Parts: sequence; C-alpha cells; structure tokens
Amino acid sequence: MLPVPHEGTRPADWINHSPLLNLVIGGFGLFWIIKPMAVGGFANISLDNINFILLILSVLLCRDPETFCSCVVQVTTSVRGVIIQFPLYAGIFGIIAYTSLSDVIVNFFMSFATKDNFPMVASIYSAILNMAVPSGGSKLAIGAPYILAVCSRLDIDVGKILLAYTFGDQTTTIIQPLWALPFPAMYKLDFKHILPFAFMIRIAALIIDCIFTGFVYQLI
Repeated sequence: MLPVPHEGTRPADWINHSPLLNLVIGGFGLFWIIKPMAVGGFANISLDNINFILLILSVLLCRDPETFCSCVVQVTTSVRGVIIQFPLYAGIFGIIAYTSLSDVIVNFFMSFATKDNFPMVASIYSAILNMAVPSGGSKLAIGAPYILAVCSRLDIDVGKILLAYTFGDQTTTIIQPLWALPFPAMYKLDFKHILPFAFMIRIAALIIDCIFTGFVYQLI
C-alpha cells in the first residue's frame, strides 16, 4: 500500500505519519533478530524471540506509526497498550541496565546534585521521564539503578528520594489522562479537549512540588 500524503501542522502529526520511526525501530529490531540466528542458528530462538520477531515484522510492514497503531487496535483492542509500549520499556531498561549508560547518567547527576537539592532534582527528573514512560512500574525499573546509585554516593535516605520521585511522577500523570477515560465516551470528547486544562494544573502542581521538595522537604 502506498503512503497516503498527510499535511501535519504539529510535530506529533509529522512523526505519526512519517515512515522514519518505523524504519529506525524496525531496523534495529531486525539486527537483533538476525544476531542470535547467526550465532546459534534456529536452536538459539526462544519463545521471547518469536514474539519479538512478530512485533518487529509488524512494525516494518506498516508504513508509519499511525498505521501500525490502527492495525494493533483492530486486532487487539483491550491489550494494545501492553503490546506496543512494554517491549519498548523493556528495551530502554536493557540499554540502561546492561551497558555503561547507567554510569553516565549517575555521573551526570553527581556533577551538580547535592544532598540538599537531590530530592528536587529527582522529582523534576521523574516528571520528565514520566512523559516518555508513563507507567509507574516500568519507569521505576528504568530509573532505579542510577537513582539508588546516586543515593548511595550522596548518603541520602532512599525512602525520602523515592517519595520525591513519586511526587514528580504524579505531576505529569495529570497530562497522561488515563484517569479521564470515562469522560470522552460520556461527553463525546477527545483527549485534546482535556489536555490544555490538565496542562495548566500540571504546571501549578510542578511549582508546588518544586517548592515542597526544595524547601519544606528538607525539614522532614
């Protein structure tokens, strides 16, 4: 099927209707499909590998992210989020956990973080990371290796940092409107009608969170 021309007015529109993202993800995925087969042949293929192969082939056979998501919605309505998002989360976790990237991130935080300001730094960082990985468990699995390492180096109470990390997470959860799922169906709204109001609340929540983690939190 030939690509359908699309005139996007926002960056998200261009990404959703561009084949570039599919080619990048599919290309890297195809490399990792070929690698175990080249090393050990078909005997080295596990059930996880088969699931991954099917996912990557699906990405490559669809012309753009919009087409891929539409196809997934049609065939797996109730679990589409798990099928699309969680393999990517696992990939991010693998890159951080099994490469030197974790040390790079730790050294970055250590270059400016102190025992006094790290709660606020962790909170703001959590809020930003939540935009890319809007799943509490997956996000913590990705962030925990270097967040805990910084806590150990700075001799900071881990419980206090985890609370600050959670505060930041909640500020951007406001604009990940899974909590608003009943409203579009009830009132015939789209998420784009809710997001501007949620974004204003998110800015206010982030300011309050920064004040709390930057000043009040030090007294606890």
